Amino acid sequence: MYLITIKSNHNKSFNTKSILTQMYGTTGKLIIRPNMADLKTDKSFIFKADPYCCFFLGEHQMQKTIPCHNGGKHPLWNDVLEFDRENETTLSVQIWDRDRITKDDFICAGTLDISQLLISGVQSHAIDLYNKGVFIGKLFIEMEWQPIIVSKATQMQMQMPMETQQKTITTTSTMTSDKVHEECAHDHLHNHNKF
Repeated sequence: MYLITIKSNHNKSFNTKSILTQMYGTTGKLIIRPNMADLKTDKSFIFKADPYCCFFLGEHQMQKTIPCHNGGKHPLWNDVLEFDRENETTLSVQIWDRDRITKDDFICAGTLDISQLLISGVQSHAIDLYNKGVFIGKLFIEMEWQPIIVSKATQMQMQMPMETQQKTITTTSTMTSDKVHEECAHDHLHNHNKF
Protein backbone atom coordinates (compact mmCIF):
# COMPACT_ATOMS: atom_id res chain seq x y z
CA MET A 1 0.00 0.00 0.00
CA TYR A 2 1.36 3.42 -0.96
CA LEU A 3 0.72 6.73 0.76
CA ILE A 4 0.43 9.56 -1.73
CA THR A 5 1.53 12.99 -0.52
CA ILE A 6 0.68 16.01 -2.66
CA LYS A 7 2.99 18.97 -2.05
CA SER A 8 2.08 22.51 -3.07
CA ASN A 9 4.41 25.40 -3.73
CA HIS A 10 2.91 28.49 -2.09
CA ASN A 11 5.26 30.75 -4.02
CA LYS A 12 3.45 29.92 -7.25
CA SER A 13 0.09 31.47 -8.10
CA PHE A 14 -2.80 29.08 -8.69
CA ASN A 15 -4.49 28.95 -12.07
CA THR A 16 -8.22 28.99 -11.24
CA LYS A 17 -9.26 27.87 -14.73
CA SER A 18 -6.79 24.96 -14.60
CA ILE A 19 -8.26 23.84 -11.26
CA LEU A 20 -11.81 24.07 -12.61
CA THR A 21 -10.77 22.14 -15.71
CA GLN A 22 -9.32 19.39 -13.52
CA MET A 23 -12.50 19.31 -11.43
CA TYR A 24 -15.01 19.33 -14.25
CA GLY A 25 -13.11 18.35 -17.38
CA THR A 26 -13.59 20.05 -20.74
CA THR A 27 -16.47 18.04 -22.15
CA GLY A 28 -20.10 18.84 -21.53
CA LYS A 29 -23.21 20.54 -22.86
CA LEU A 30 -23.10 24.06 -24.29
CA ILE A 31 -26.48 25.79 -24.27
CA ILE A 32 -27.01 28.92 -26.39
CA ARG A 33 -29.96 31.30 -26.01
CA PRO A 34 -29.85 34.09 -28.63
CA ASN A 35 -31.83 37.09 -27.36
CA MET A 36 -31.61 39.89 -29.92
CA ALA A 37 -29.46 41.59 -32.52
CA ASP A 38 -28.81 45.26 -33.16
CA LEU A 39 -28.01 45.63 -36.88
CA LYS A 40 -27.15 48.59 -39.07
CA THR A 41 -28.76 46.89 -42.07
CA ASP A 42 -31.00 43.90 -42.68
CA LYS A 43 -30.22 43.61 -46.44
CA SER A 44 -33.90 44.10 -47.27
CA PHE A 45 -34.91 47.04 -49.47
CA ILE A 46 -38.71 46.76 -49.49
CA PHE A 47 -39.95 44.73 -46.52
CA LYS A 48 -38.45 44.11 -43.14
CA ALA A 49 -36.18 41.10 -43.07
CA ASP A 50 -37.02 37.84 -41.27
CA PRO A 51 -33.61 37.20 -39.67
CA TYR A 52 -32.54 33.87 -38.22
CA CYS A 53 -29.26 32.64 -36.70
CA CYS A 54 -27.12 29.67 -37.72
CA PHE A 55 -24.75 28.58 -34.95
CA PHE A 56 -21.75 26.35 -35.62
CA LEU A 57 -19.65 24.45 -33.08
CA GLY A 58 -16.79 22.62 -34.74
CA GLU A 59 -17.22 21.15 -38.21
CA HIS A 60 -20.18 18.86 -37.62
CA GLN A 61 -22.64 20.67 -35.34
CA MET A 62 -25.01 23.35 -36.64
CA GLN A 63 -28.32 24.60 -35.28
CA LYS A 64 -30.74 27.30 -36.43
CA THR A 65 -33.17 29.61 -34.71
CA ILE A 66 -36.71 30.19 -35.93
CA PRO A 67 -36.83 33.26 -38.23
CA CYS A 68 -38.01 36.42 -36.51
CA HIS A 69 -40.91 37.60 -38.69
CA ASN A 70 -40.42 41.25 -39.70
CA GLY A 71 -37.58 41.51 -37.20
CA GLY A 72 -35.68 43.85 -39.48
CA LYS A 73 -32.68 45.49 -37.82
CA HIS A 74 -33.75 44.51 -34.30
CA PRO A 75 -34.78 40.84 -34.40
CA LEU A 76 -35.69 38.94 -31.23
CA TRP A 77 -35.42 35.20 -30.61
CA ASN A 78 -36.54 32.83 -27.90
CA ASP A 79 -34.75 29.64 -28.99
CA VAL A 80 -32.67 27.28 -26.85
CA LEU A 81 -29.90 25.50 -28.77
CA GLU A 82 -27.84 22.68 -27.25
CA PHE A 83 -24.42 21.46 -28.40
CA ASP A 84 -22.21 18.61 -27.19
CA ARG A 85 -18.80 20.14 -26.61
CA GLU A 86 -15.62 18.05 -26.55
CA ASN A 87 -12.60 20.18 -27.48
CA GLU A 88 -14.02 22.90 -29.76
CA THR A 89 -12.80 26.41 -28.95
CA THR A 90 -14.86 28.63 -31.27
CA LEU A 91 -18.59 29.26 -31.56
CA SER A 92 -19.50 30.78 -34.94
CA VAL A 93 -22.76 32.42 -35.94
CA GLN A 94 -24.26 33.62 -39.20
CA ILE A 95 -27.40 35.72 -39.55
CA TRP A 96 -29.54 35.24 -42.64
CA ASP A 97 -32.74 36.78 -44.00
CA ARG A 98 -35.41 34.15 -44.65
CA ASP A 99 -36.91 34.52 -48.12
CA ARG A 100 -39.81 32.31 -49.22
CA ILE A 101 -39.49 33.10 -52.95
CA THR A 102 -35.75 33.34 -53.64
CA LYS A 103 -32.76 31.98 -51.76
CA ASP A 104 -32.04 33.34 -48.28
CA ASP A 105 -29.82 36.42 -48.07
CA PHE A 106 -26.66 36.48 -45.95
CA ILE A 107 -26.58 39.45 -43.56
CA CYS A 108 -23.50 39.08 -41.33
CA ALA A 109 -21.40 36.72 -39.22
CA GLY A 110 -19.31 36.63 -36.06
CA THR A 111 -17.33 34.36 -33.74
CA LEU A 112 -16.89 33.87 -30.00
CA ASP A 113 -13.83 32.27 -28.41
CA ILE A 114 -15.26 29.94 -25.75
CA SER A 115 -11.97 28.40 -24.59
CA GLN A 116 -11.77 30.79 -21.62
CA LEU A 117 -15.51 30.78 -20.90
CA LEU A 118 -16.05 27.19 -19.79
CA ILE A 119 -17.23 28.06 -16.30
CA SER A 120 -20.35 26.41 -14.92
CA GLY A 121 -23.38 28.71 -15.01
CA VAL A 122 -25.08 31.25 -17.27
CA GLN A 123 -23.12 34.05 -18.95
CA SER A 124 -24.15 36.97 -21.17
CA HIS A 125 -22.10 37.83 -24.24
CA ALA A 126 -22.23 40.26 -27.18
CA ILE A 127 -20.82 38.99 -30.49
CA ASP A 128 -19.55 41.54 -33.03
CA LEU A 129 -20.99 40.92 -36.50
CA TYR A 130 -19.34 41.71 -39.84
CA ASN A 131 -19.93 41.40 -43.56
CA LYS A 132 -16.79 41.51 -45.73
CA GLY A 133 -14.90 43.31 -42.96
CA VAL A 134 -17.60 45.94 -42.42
CA PHE A 135 -19.08 46.14 -38.93
CA ILE A 136 -22.82 45.39 -39.10
CA GLY A 137 -23.87 45.17 -35.46
CA LYS A 138 -24.00 42.96 -32.39
CA LEU A 139 -25.72 39.74 -31.39
CA PHE A 140 -26.64 39.37 -27.71
CA ILE A 141 -26.76 35.83 -26.34
CA GLU A 142 -26.83 33.90 -23.10
CA MET A 143 -24.47 30.95 -22.86
CA GLU A 144 -24.69 28.17 -20.30
CA TRP A 145 -21.97 25.58 -19.70
CA GLN A 146 -22.89 22.25 -18.10
CA PRO A 147 -19.67 20.26 -17.66
CA ILE A 148 -19.41 16.53 -17.20
CA ILE A 149 -18.23 16.16 -13.61
CA VAL A 150 -15.05 14.15 -13.13
CA SER A 151 -15.04 11.72 -10.21
CA LYS A 152 -12.71 12.24 -7.24
CA ALA A 153 -10.73 9.15 -8.16
CA THR A 154 -10.15 10.55 -11.64
CA GLN A 155 -9.18 13.93 -10.16
CA MET A 156 -6.53 12.26 -7.99
CA GLN A 157 -5.33 10.26 -10.97
CA MET A 158 -5.01 13.49 -12.98
CA GLN A 159 -3.02 15.16 -10.19
CA MET A 160 -0.60 12.27 -9.68
CA PRO A 161 2.84 12.33 -11.34
CA MET A 162 3.07 9.84 -14.20
CA GLU A 163 5.49 7.61 -12.24
CA THR A 164 3.04 7.43 -9.33
CA GLN A 165 0.15 6.60 -11.67
CA GLN A 166 2.14 3.75 -13.23
CA LYS A 167 3.20 2.51 -9.78
CA THR A 168 -0.42 2.58 -8.58
CA ILE A 169 -1.60 0.63 -11.61
CA THR A 170 1.20 -1.93 -11.18
CA THR A 171 0.48 -2.31 -7.46
CA THR A 172 -3.25 -2.77 -8.09
CA SER A 173 -2.52 -5.32 -10.79
CA THR A 174 -0.10 -7.22 -8.49
CA MET A 175 -2.59 -7.21 -5.61
CA THR A 176 -5.31 -8.51 -7.92
CA SER A 177 -3.01 -11.22 -9.25
CA ASP A 178 -1.98 -12.30 -5.72
CA LYS A 179 -5.63 -12.44 -4.71
CA VAL A 180 -6.46 -14.68 -7.65
CA HIS A 181 -3.56 -17.04 -6.80
CA GLU A 182 -4.65 -17.12 -3.17
CA GLU A 183 -8.23 -18.02 -4.08
CA CYS A 184 -7.05 -20.69 -6.55
CA ALA A 185 -4.77 -22.25 -3.90
CA HIS A 186 -7.65 -22.26 -1.41
CA ASP A 187 -10.00 -23.94 -3.91
CA HIS A 188 -7.35 -26.54 -4.76
CA LEU A 189 -6.80 -27.38 -1.07
CA HIS A 190 -10.55 -27.53 -0.46
CA ASN A 191 -11.09 -29.87 -3.40
CA HIS A 192 -8.10 -32.02 -2.32
CA ASN A 193 -9.56 -32.45 1.16
CA LYS A 194 -12.74 -33.90 -0.34
CA PHE A 195 -10.92 -37.02 -1.51
